[in-house]
Amino acid sequence: MWERLSYYGMRGLLILFLVDNLRGGYGFSDKTAASIYAIYTASVYVLALPGGWIADRIVGQRTAVFWGGVLIACGHFSMAIGPVAMFLILGFP
Repeated sequence: MWERLSYYGMRGLLILFLVDNLRGGYGFSDKTAASIYAIYTASVYVLALPGGWIADRIVGQRTAVFWGGVLIACGHFSMAIGPVAMFLILGFP
């Protein structure tokens, strides 16, 4: 359930954060922010099938959930404290 809260919370704030340049956002153009938002949204649905297959067949459910949570946390922390390059690398694994 925490991953859904993270996903929908991020969807609501991502474009606002990316276009804001007055209060600590990245100041991207609307077009660039929309492209990043589209990649973020599409990756959730596209990566669900291979991620589920890897979790079931190779890694195991507990380990996959743990490392998935770590990746989600890294993406959020990169947006909070890191430079733009770190956000783009860790935010979209």
